[in-house]
Amino acid sequence: MEYVYLGDRNTSAHLKKANCNAVRRNGKCIRGRNGSIMVIFEDGKAQVIVGRLLRKNTNDIKLNQ
Repeated sequence: MEYVYLGDRNTSAHLKKANCNAVRRNGKCIRGRNGSIMVIFEDGKAQVIVGRLLRKNTNDIKLNQ
């Protein structure tokens, strides 16, 4: 998985620290005007979330190199 979703105080417990991938169109992430980003979590559900609450998953980056 590409990102880790940190969540906030209103986020349900099963989504905090959850791994997810960005939904891409033509190789680019789908981002909204207000900084939101569309992601798919491990369970297959697609959500639009605030991009500031995402962090790159460094474990995947090290494995790919």
